[in-house]
Amino acid sequence: MAPNVFQTHQVPLLRASKYYQLASIVILFYDYLITLNLEIETVWKQSKLSLANVLFYCNRYFPILSYIWIITEAYGTSGTVDEFVSLLFSLLNSVYQENTR
Repeated sequence: MAPNVFQTHQVPLLRASKYYQLASIVILFYDYLITLNLEIETVWKQSKLSLANVLFYCNRYFPILSYIWIITEAYGTSGTVDEFVSLLFSLLNSVYQENTR
């Protein structure tokens, strides 16, 4: 059997993997949203850019950029990715709206 042949018993594993990916990115974005106000007050309002700020920005935003790149490479730019991103942002918006109340 060829190594690239998709097995039917792998379908539930693939589906579970996609749900885990979705859950992890939602948690990541949720963490960004709930700490954004504190970040703005403590980091963004500093008039001077320091090494600590640069390291903070790299640590804070590199995971998001790399995750977007990984999703794009893994799934391409099909309608599925567009639906995934739309669902993700609608979930984040609803979570953010709940937190601001």
